[in-house]
Amino acid sequence: MPNPSRTERRFTPSAWACLPLLLAWGRATEAQAADGLVLDATRTLVFANAEDIALGGSGAAFSTAAPGTALSPAAAANRRQEADAPVTFGLLLLQARISGPRNGLDVGDLGTPLDEEVRVFDLALAGGYRNAAIGLLAAGAYYRVNHSWLAVSEGHVSGAVSLLDGHLTLGAGPRLLAMRVSAADEHRDYLGTGVEAGALVSNWHHAWNFAVTARSGAVARAERDEWEGLAAAQLPPELVAGIGWSNVSSLPGEKRGIPVRLMADVVVDAPVRDAVAIESVLTGQPIARGAWYTVSPRAGAEVDVWRDRLRLRGGGYLEPSRTALSGPRPHATGGFELRLFRVHALDHRINLNLAWQVGADYAPRYFHGAWLGINLWQEGEMGGQAAPRGAIDE
Repeated sequence: MPNPSRTERRFTPSAWACLPLLLAWGRATEAQAADGLVLDATRTLVFANAEDIALGGSGAAFSTAAPGTALSPAAAANRRQEADAPVTFGLLLLQARISGPRNGLDVGDLGTPLDEEVRVFDLALAGGYRNAAIGLLAAGAYYRVNHSWLAVSEGHVSGAVSLLDGHLTLGAGPRLLAMRVSAADEHRDYLGTGVEAGALVSNWHHAWNFAVTARSGAVARAERDEWEGLAAAQLPPELVAGIGWSNVSSLPGEKRGIPVRLMADVVVDAPVRDAVAIESVLTGQPIARGAWYTVSPRAGAEVDVWRDRLRLRGGGYLEPSRTALSGPRPHATGGFELRLFRVHALDHRINLNLAWQVGADYAPRYFHGAWLGINLWQEGEMGGQAAPRGAIDE
């Protein structure tokens, strides 16, 4: 495969938000992947569970248990409201196919639709005892053009602990990157690791929640011979910051009132030097990608229209362009979560809840419908609300 043409590096006005730590991580990972062609594996689309899709990728400040592992490594220990049992458990599952208009799908925001097939999956687990918990996440996307296909997966393993009566939650762990490229009954596997750390502040002044997550870059290299000169796949350093407001703590008791949550996030990704897009590997045409910092603002809202049963969600985000072929693309998102049933066992020591989640993401030349998201959790109200017990009682 020929080398991509050099693209002039651009910086957005918000690049100051990347912080010195992000810059240092960026230089380190760029040096590791400098030899040969590099694939920029940065996710600018919201490829996650149905809840995150419906909220436009926002909600890091409210991230709890399994659904929150995609947003914060601290989410596993961020207890749900009224989760009094010492043991907590959560499972989230999603598998979906991304579609587009009749003239094709433009997943990479290249400005021109391609005849490609894209599928995504998201599997999250979280379990904890008292103030400590472990979160596991495996999420990825499968791309296919003609007889060539490529799969890129991210994994997160985080340990988290809740402090200060639940007002502060800290988490950290490894960030994993895996890729497989295949064509004509041949394939190559690429593996790499990085690190991440995050913090959550819950129920500050009974209504405000905050989140910050910093992730190092990850460089996945071939386990054996490279695929047609593709030396590595790379995730750049990333910074996520979020803020959320909720009226849950101020509502009257006995489940009266309508819970409302408002949230806003920003995601900053560093450059990947001399990299190409995923479509370059599948089509054989070099497309330079990732030469500059990108910033993605996100916002969402959710309302419990049927308390502890049905929650409506909506939001949107700006997908930044990491190629010179197009500009930023706005997305509109929405969805709901319906709790199906609750199971009690062993004298209420086990209280399992099952909910059905739906999320949809629309943009020009793009549509992602996540129609079958499953959320299973132990204890707490539907969807969860990060709130220390003392703050609720006050």
